[in-house]
Amino acid sequence: MDFARLRAEGIAAIAQLVGREWTDYNAADPGITLLEALCYAITDLSYRLAFEMEDLLAAPTDDPHPPEGFLTARTVLTMNPLTINDYRKLLIDLDGIRNAWLEPISQPQPELYYLASRATLTLSPHPLADPVNLRGLYRVLLAKASGYSDAEVIATATARLQQQRNLCEDFAEIRVLPIEAIRIQAEIEIGDRVNPNRLIAELYTALAQAIAPRLQFSSLQEQLAQDIPVEALFVGPALDHGFLDDAELEQFERQTELYTSDLIQILLDHPGINIVRRLMLASDRTPTPQPWALDLDPQLTPQLISLDRLIAAGDIRFYKGQIPCVLDPVAIAAAAFASPTPPHQPSDLSPPDLPLPKGNYRELASYTTLQTEFPLNYGIGEVGLPATATPERQAQAKQLQAYLLVFDQLLANYFAQLDQVRNLFSWNHHQLQTYFAQSIAHFPGAQEILKSSYADYLQGTFSDPQREIERKNRFLDHLLAQYGETFTDLSLLYPGQAMSSLMMQQKFIDHKINFLQDYPRVSAGRGQAFNYTLNPQGLELAQSISSQNISGLKRRIARRLGIEPQRQFLGSSETTEGFYLLEHLLLRPRSVAAAPAEQDRDFLTFSKRITALQAAERSGYVTCFSEGHGLQNGDRIEIFNSVYYNGIHTVDFCQEHCFDIFYSYLPETSQTIAWVRQGQSPDPFSFQMSVILPDWPGRFQLPNFRQLVIETVMAETPAHITLYFHWCDRPTLTEFETTHAIWLQQLAGQTHDRLTLAESSLRLIQLLRLGSSEILKPPALLGYMRIVGDEQQDTENLFTIL
Repeated sequence: MDFARLRAEGIAAIAQLVGREWTDYNAADPGITLLEALCYAITDLSYRLAFEMEDLLAAPTDDPHPPEGFLTARTVLTMNPLTINDYRKLLIDLDGIRNAWLEPISQPQPELYYLASRATLTLSPHPLADPVNLRGLYRVLLAKASGYSDAEVIATATARLQQQRNLCEDFAEIRVLPIEAIRIQAEIEIGDRVNPNRLIAELYTALAQAIAPRLQFSSLQEQLAQDIPVEALFVGPALDHGFLDDAELEQFERQTELYTSDLIQILLDHPGINIVRRLMLASDRTPTPQPWALDLDPQLTPQLISLDRLIAAGDIRFYKGQIPCVLDPVAIAAAAFASPTPPHQPSDLSPPDLPLPKGNYRELASYTTLQTEFPLNYGIGEVGLPATATPERQAQAKQLQAYLLVFDQLLANYFAQLDQVRNLFSWNHHQLQTYFAQSIAHFPGAQEILKSSYADYLQGTFSDPQREIERKNRFLDHLLAQYGETFTDLSLLYPGQAMSSLMMQQKFIDHKINFLQDYPRVSAGRGQAFNYTLNPQGLELAQSISSQNISGLKRRIARRLGIEPQRQFLGSSETTEGFYLLEHLLLRPRSVAAAPAEQDRDFLTFSKRITALQAAERSGYVTCFSEGHGLQNGDRIEIFNSVYYNGIHTVDFCQEHCFDIFYSYLPETSQTIAWVRQGQSPDPFSFQMSVILPDWPGRFQLPNFRQLVIETVMAETPAHITLYFHWCDRPTLTEFETTHAIWLQQLAGQTHDRLTLAESSLRLIQLLRLGSSEILKPPALLGYMRIVGDEQQDTENLFTIL
């Protein structure tokens, strides 16, 4: 930017190179003139580089598809609701809901019991059975605003909650709390000049707010005025009506008592009131007035009776000295209408987001030849030489133009590159080109000096696909790093394929771009489940499945693995890649009809049958034949329904269809003997999820890619969720998809001729062997966290994060 400094540096370089031959450094020297013209062009480039970043990234006003490279704070910092407070905010943000509460439900309906003697879940109480408490279920209680029906409020809340439900969580009950009408009996002495009709209208608003508080939203400007950091301001879900304070939200829990002293203080804070002689509280549940405190039912929501009823009952009486005031209902109604009421949903708040800076397009690629900076006597530029110039003089001018065109092309390319910065740092630009040039063939004298195909030659000079792919990847990696993301190496995504092929490289670039374009959903919604209440329209057994209503986790995993979010049934294709995520909590029994028979309400057994027993070749061992046992040497199992073998055993000498245990008795002939893993969890539903994958598409057959899939899913899934992996052949997956499609329809409230919801849930449970599937141990390396066993303790299921 410093012309004088550049000129001095240039002269110093000249002196060092040719100081003995070049001794004239005055402005009249032609070489110095050349140097000064070049220095001026460099300062022009530096001047443009110093524009504000929003100007450098601005697109022309006539660009129909301006590039995108930045997300607003509301888009990139907010996330799917995670805590109970997040869900409360989400519900209070809805029209018609004044307050909301979420309560964890441990005991489901119908109740579940675990009978350890048979390793069975049952729906019937049993003297030896223990109740099973599920986790992840919530009861939602709503306090509605006036003017809305219960059905409207429940429908609105259900739609919002299901749209933003977390993985392995569900809302078992959503209901509106009935109203407990509160009455206030008070005698109040007011000032001589106070209008009692206006006063009672003002007091009613204050008392109603104290009895049934309404949380007030604050605007973005109010939050910023409190010096709240932006990253703290946009924590949690994105709300439509502003911001809610967490501390204030926690104060608005359901009340169990209403104190007269609190209401007296509210009255005395009003400037028109002198003395509160008496104040008592009553409700339709407790009609006897209470002088100190009124007990409230937590299953009801308190609300002050209407102003009309309050006036008609004469519960509040005003006095001026000893003279009672006569209230005029018409005047009170007019005063209440004129009195401003704090709105539940503020409509005057600006959009709760920070706008992206908008720059001015500067035409950064515009460049004028250096020839315009030379005096006219040089004979170059638009004016050129006079017609009387000799051929030698014309040749000298042409020679100088040719010399300057080298610098012109370099500088023109720099300006063209600067003009493309907006596209280089954009995620919606799929073109590979990262080097840009502009032709100077239209500059004075260039037509006689340059070839006619110069523009094509220039374009070919920069067309090196391998170099462009490498640079494009680096730009995309930079954009990913802005959000703390990295991408799986190409050789891991496509093992065994030619990594150097342009097609594979282009596919890798497309994966990164798709991930970035989908980033708001795959980041904010990484723990978000799918909405099972939506009608899967046209969901037939051989039709396509909607790719929109899928969980945020599934979308994120698919983008990381280079898989398009699922659009069709996998069993009907040889090559289609995809997978299913199934939350076990959604398969829980929802009625006693889920049992196979009314007289036998066993819901699920974790045991596996031993089909035959025989003496092993080694003395003291018995071979147990059990299909698909999934055991390993050293596993501990419990055997029951036998005469001699009931109890805990250690598995030894495992084979595909059998395993040996140590015991000296002869084998039994009973066919009812069964076994179950020691320490079997009685809860197959809470925070558990199955991953169902086809085992036949190209990459899915490779052990290395399978391991990558397992590690990616484990790394991306919330740590509190237990995962089960099922690699299925085509017949098994087809059967699963058929049942799963029917189950989805039934979850959405549709009826089906073939199966009920309970029957399709049971079929899925049996297909996936819920509760008895093998849990994979976490991989040794998950992202940047190394997980190792603790040698001081039992390391079989214990891991420490370093």
